[in-house]
Amino acid sequence: MGQIFSSTLHQAAFHGDTKTIKKLVKKFSHKRHADPSHPGLDVLEQGHTAMFMAVTAGQTEAVQVLIQSGADPNVICLVERVTWTFQWSALHEACW
Repeated sequence: MGQIFSSTLHQAAFHGDTKTIKKLVKKFSHKRHADPSHPGLDVLEQGHTAMFMAVTAGQTEAVQVLIQSGADPNVICLVERVTWTFQWSALHEACW
């Protein structure tokens, strides 16, 4: 279920679908209380957080919703650029 959640959340963030993000955050909040070890909104999907996806796509409203919902812009993601790979956060990407 976590994989489905993260995939949907990441897609919504990338496309700026704030309605879906809010719906998922609300649905997800119950799971977070049941399992505090779950990374929450900061779950990595193929090395990226949902916030990283929103920042990369220039979806500022989605970024705002994620931050207001408790996502951490400092979570380190695995970024691949043409010939090299490095660790980078959504905050780094926003400043790039």
